[in-house]
Amino acid sequence: MVNQAVSRFRNSFFYWIILGLAMVLSGCSATSEYNAKVKGFCLESPPMKVEQNQMKEIADVNAEWVAVIPYGYTMPGQSQVVYNSESQWWGERYDGAAELIQLAKAEGLKVMLKPQVWIPRMWVGDFYPDDMDAWQESMSTFTLDFARLADSLDVEIFCLATEYKKLTIEHPAYFKELIGEIREVYPGKLTYAANWDEYTAITFWDKLDYIGVNAYFPLSGEDMPTEEELTIVWNEISLELSAVSLEVQRPILFTEFGYRSIEKTTEKPWEHGGATYEPVAQSVAFQALFKSVWQEPWMAGGFIWKWRFFEEAGGHGDASYTPQGKPAMKVIEEHYE
Repeated sequence: MVNQAVSRFRNSFFYWIILGLAMVLSGCSATSEYNAKVKGFCLESPPMKVEQNQMKEIADVNAEWVAVIPYGYTMPGQSQVVYNSESQWWGERYDGAAELIQLAKAEGLKVMLKPQVWIPRMWVGDFYPDDMDAWQESMSTFTLDFARLADSLDVEIFCLATEYKKLTIEHPAYFKELIGEIREVYPGKLTYAANWDEYTAITFWDKLDYIGVNAYFPLSGEDMPTEEELTIVWNEISLELSAVSLEVQRPILFTEFGYRSIEKTTEKPWEHGGATYEPVAQSVAFQALFKSVWQEPWMAGGFIWKWRFFEEAGGHGDASYTPQGKPAMKVIEEHYE
């Protein structure tokens, strides 16, 4: 259904007229849900407790939201989602996530709770359990525990899973059932964090409140592409995003987006490997995103990957995703105002 929509609207002369009329008729074009962007950061789950002043630093750069990300994990060849283990960092566990939410709320920040599963030496999108029934039972327990936490602390958005590409496409019925179970214990907004090459194949967007996309789209293989070059590519991607939003009548939320401070940062933004430090490339990449797709009426905003709580996080020479202490932070502050 969605892939057909992409094909149908990609090159349509009347696309923008149709999109505008559809959103007016659906009540979306003038609503705060479309126009009041989510201006957020994904929080790195810290190894130990953080102080209130550390959360205040996020509000000080004009952010209004944070994504709190507790972790579970599944070992390769197994089906169990293990979580709340003493071997995990404080912020990855249930109590740590709860305290991070409370610290954020005390600072006036809104929250998306995004429990996430990690698989050693494997991307979760390629995961397929040996015992499907056991995995579904375990995954549901993990997810519903955190959905109840979201309800108890008045969390605004709950993200039910992240990048389970193979399973969402081959077993959508399970996720539809899980969404129904979450609705019984959590009354807030729901989304799912689809990988950038997965979101068009999802068949349950109409069951959720946002189309969630981890927006690590490849944009350019150049060492230092210009803002104009990146904007052109974003405008092409924007047509596909627009078509999906129109087809299912849901706004799009970038559940993750960001760039490392390296050369070629827009070639494969999902990769973590070593590269040449270059903070300007990161800054230009953010500027292009904010000047293009961020301006669209169906764009609900998003969460930058990521904010770190380590002392003197980021800064000169740090090639990681965080914009802390780098030129990109000024770009973000300006567009988060």
